Amino acid sequence: GLIRTKSVIEDQGLHALGTFRTQEERDDQKVLIKEINGIRFAFIGITKGFSGMGLPANSDFCVNLLYEDYVTDYEEVDRAGIRSLVEAAVAEDPDFIIASLHWGSENISGISSSQEEITDLLLEAGVDVILGSHSHRLEQVERRIITAENQPDRECVIAYGLGDFCSTTAGKHNTSVILNLEF
Repeated sequence: GLIRTKSVIEDQGLHALGTFRTQEERDDQKVLIKEINGIRFAFIGITKGFSGMGLPANSDFCVNLLYEDYVTDYEEVDRAGIRSLVEAAVAEDPDFIIASLHWGSENISGISSSQEEITDLLLEAGVDVILGSHSHRLEQVERRIITAENQPDRECVIAYGLGDFCSTTAGKHNTSVILNLEF
């Protein structure tokens, strides 16, 4: 399913972030670099997991994961994996790093302590924008100033959840927004 979905997305001229058909593809495409109007962006994508399902044997390369315990509790943040991914983005020398995260609890409002931990980790490592999805809920959007030693302060944006334009529980509707960012 992952291989076919990624192929269909790419056949339409789009990019699938954080999913890979082979280890070689992961090594080569871990970070998507796009230059837009003279601004160099690095894009990374990371998921919380697969609704309790594990990856097939010998498929650990297929996705970037937020949690080591992605099949069970979503409590053990994969700090080393997240840092490694952001370091790969930083090494590309972009003007901005944007992380697209599939996180949070589906149809549950509120920010979890592990989301707060992941946010801090990503921002401290160099991410400038976090775009969250998965909960199907509109969550808070936050601006945060990050101060790092020997670097100028940077303003970062965290959108924990942008809502849901395409899926809803029968008989209910969800609120969604389009987030416009100016760089």
